[in-house]
Amino acid sequence: MKIEELRPIERLAFDVYNLTNENKIKIDEVRKAYIALGNTDVVFVLYDDIIANDIRVPIPFQLLNNMSIEEYEKNMYSCSIGYVSQLINGCNRHNASPNVSKALELCEISKLLNLFLRDRLLDFKSAVTGDNQFIQDFEIKSDGVLITTDVDDEYFFPNEILSMDDDVAKEKYATTLKQIKEEKEKQYLVELKNEIKWYEKSLAEKKKHLEELEKLKENK
Repeated sequence: MKIEELRPIERLAFDVYNLTNENKIKIDEVRKAYIALGNTDVVFVLYDDIIANDIRVPIPFQLLNNMSIEEYEKNMYSCSIGYVSQLINGCNRHNASPNVSKALELCEISKLLNLFLRDRLLDFKSAVTGDNQFIQDFEIKSDGVLITTDVDDEYFFPNEILSMDDDVAKEKYATTLKQIKEEKEKQYLVELKNEIKWYEKSLAEKKKHLEELEKLKENK
């Protein structure tokens, strides 16, 4: 394996183990790493010639700051995206930029980015709206994302909702839709009342005009 192939929690266990043990785990000798049943250990599968040798490393929960494994990994991935964005935008570029070979790996990421975003938006849309239709297209705007499904339904998610966890976003989105519906109903009532007033005024003017024509006819 390569070190970058380890999940965040596996990388943490790997680093802690190597810092506290004389016999280090060599990443190039690791064939597979996984979280064991019970979510208490990370298992590193090494091969010495033909014989498999598993090293079980307890997950250092004391370093997770009361976070679950899922929360820890989500936080690490979010931080990593922030660090890459920081690097590309020029912060610490000269002092801490990786070597060129590593930086060029960003080109490979760009090829997969659209597919990743489409899949992530599909998961988000399904969780928030209950609609499981595939995403035909999406457009990133300054205030959110506009999604078009393969049956031409459209969903707009503002940045505020996109920044929330799926379950919180679902509740917020439902509340937002309710507010939008209520606002549209209020607007419709206002427009309807204005339209009725216009018709009443128009009818009154026509009625008055009709009366004037009838008087003219009587005076002839």
